[in-house]
Amino acid sequence: MSHAATVLTAYHHTMSHNAGLIPLVWALGASLKLDIGYYPHLVLQGPSGSGKSTLLHGLRATIPFNVFGRDCLDTERDRAITLSQSDDPVAWKGLGDLPGDETDRAIELLYD
Repeated sequence: MSHAATVLTAYHHTMSHNAGLIPLVWALGASLKLDIGYYPHLVLQGPSGSGKSTLLHGLRATIPFNVFGRDCLDTERDRAITLSQSDDPVAWKGLGDLPGDETDRAIELLYD
């Protein structure tokens, strides 16, 4: 139990206003996908250099978590493949760069 407290404390102190801890708790909850029937989704936004990628890679080192780059978002087939590869939570870097209808279709995949 002391290891869990150490990890939670480290994420709590990573960024202000629990910004580091919130994605960790979300990712742990996302592991319940099979029980709730879909991936809960979290939008992580911020200016360039604010630590979004660093935080995602930290999560990946802490818990089972997959981070996919922009190249995995090119087609609907690519997006479906990234989701089917694992039951672990998935992060798509660059999702916000897609046109609105493409973003909506990608999010719909999370509910399938």
